Amino acid sequence: MNQTEPSKEPDNSRTAKSERNRQRQILRDRITGIASSMIDAAERIVETLNAPQPKLPMPPLAVARRQLSNRLRLAQFCDLKTCRRARCCRGEPLHCLQFAVPLLPPEDFENLLRKQSARAAKRKRRLMRRSPA
Repeated sequence: MNQTEPSKEPDNSRTAKSERNRQRQILRDRITGIASSMIDAAERIVETLNAPQPKLPMPPLAVARRQLSNRLRLAQFCDLKTCRRARCCRGEPLHCLQFAVPLLPPEDFENLLRKQSARAAKRKRRLMRRSPA
């Protein structure tokens, strides 16, 4: 009887060790799989960040004219009551721009256009940050 008991103990310890090794291997495989999927997800995120961003469409000409007219605050000189009351262009902005632009010094007009393009670029960056990837 004593001889059978020592033979059972090594078998139990061997099976316990092999079971622990099997569980360790399962855990290692699972960790490797999770790490691979995380790396794949990170690569997809980097690819979307590096992808070329779509260009925003230019506003229609009437909208650009109205924005310029409002920046120049031409409504206070307009002959339409609605423009003066609203303090922004409510009529045809081309009418106001035709008499106002020739009165502006060229440097001031160029500065205004530069500021407008800088604001547009800033707005574009802000929209790109907000847009979902």
